[in-house]
Amino acid sequence: GPLPSTATITATSEGVSATFDITTNCPAVVVEVELVPTLGANMAVGMTDQFEIIPHAPSGTVLDTAGREVTFESSDTLVATVSATGLVEMVGEGEADITGSVDGESATVTVTSYDQIMSGEAINTGLLASGSSVFYLVDVPSGTTSLTFTLGGGTGGDPDIYAYDPTGENVDASFNSGPGEQIVIENPTVGRWVIEVNAWDGAPDHDGAVLTATLNPAPPIVPVP
Repeated sequence: GPLPSTATITATSEGVSATFDITTNCPAVVVEVELVPTLGANMAVGMTDQFEIIPHAPSGTVLDTAGREVTFESSDTLVATVSATGLVEMVGEGEADITGSVDGESATVTVTSYDQIMSGEAINTGLLASGSSVFYLVDVPSGTTSLTFTLGGGTGGDPDIYAYDPTGENVDASFNSGPGEQIVIENPTVGRWVIEVNAWDGAPDHDGAVLTATLNPAPPIVPVP
């Protein structure tokens, strides 16, 4: 918000002086901004997420955006769009940079589109060239006691799986010899998780591995209106 600034005015006439203190509230200068997604930078096509922009003063104090020039833009509107208030919608596959600015200071977050996997759903990961990866999203609601990823089947090489929590940290992995892999995460953090299926580069291409995500308890099915 505004910072108080005081100036002393002295007036002199015919040897007589008078002094006045004048205090004004000047807007604090923005020197840095943060751009923070609510759920994370990984989204499936059709998903939306509210991005918050946080300006900072030179002291590090968080400032109000009221009365300041705030803008948002997307580097590729065929992948992701962003509204004037920071609501991001993933509309296509790929990556896009979302940039938010306050009074000319900006921050950028790269959003990436991945396919979403629902609890109990089995997804065929298709043909994976040796050394390549495919990624999927799973949203973990409050009250989930365990999250299990299982990978099996297919022919060819040796695919592995890696689990990333909502902060993007790789918290677990399974890389047994062969296609049978499983990760069990107890009391997973609420939010958007990413599971990576990677075809180990020391083996041939792999085709047809099936990935399953299981949340316990299973989230309720929301009826389509």
